[in-house]
Amino acid sequence: MNLFNLAMTVYGVLLGAILGLVAANAIKDFFPKRGGKAKRDPNALPTTYEEAIDYVHARTTLSDAEHPTFHFTGGMGIRNQLGLWDKESPLYQHMLKRFGLGHADDTCGLIVDAAIARFKNMPYDPAPAVASAKAHWRMFGVDAATQEKIKS
Repeated sequence: MNLFNLAMTVYGVLLGAILGLVAANAIKDFFPKRGGKAKRDPNALPTTYEEAIDYVHARTTLSDAEHPTFHFTGGMGIRNQLGLWDKESPLYQHMLKRFGLGHADDTCGLIVDAAIARFKNMPYDPAPAVASAKAHWRMFGVDAATQEKIKS
């Protein structure tokens, strides 16, 4: 291994460690806590879009939510914690029925973007993001709701 490759490997490991620490900080509050005081039962997960926005807003800060890696790192914690991958979860079913989106990344993005708008006291209209997600999947011949290939 030459010196350049070694330097790049060390750089990659350090960058990964730094991003890992950022991710751990950004998502630590998305997992139910045992004991302590909470605004709502920590084991009761949101079942609607509005409840999910409240949940995320209460568990993060604007600076965390606007961090460049948050949509990936924090988003991963949010979508996993809220059951957005679980087709049987009440929130998944709600988001599917309300927005016609079945991919956890799409629905999590709507929730996080709405929470960020709330931090800024700004209105948030999910319609453009929903349209964009549906166009994205259509471009690849995939149904945005079912995530199945569209039959020609």
